[in-house]
Amino acid sequence: MPPLKLIPFHIGFEKHKDVTGLIVHSDQGYQYTSHAYPDMLLKVGARISMSNCLYSNHPAMTTHAMVTK
Repeated sequence: MPPLKLIPFHIGFEKHKDVTGLIVHSDQGYQYTSHAYPDMLLKVGARISMSNCLYSNHPAMTTHAMVTK
């Protein structure tokens, strides 16, 4: 069983079988800096984009908001 914070990723990876090349952007919260997170992404072929600046997350969040409308 994956850690609770990673379950949504596992659900998404089951629905979308091939996520090779997917870029997943996150901040440096503890759940994203654990060994389980990068191991999981590398296993499915996704790439990690991680920021250490609060303001650099804004473009990714804005893009996500536009795509999901």
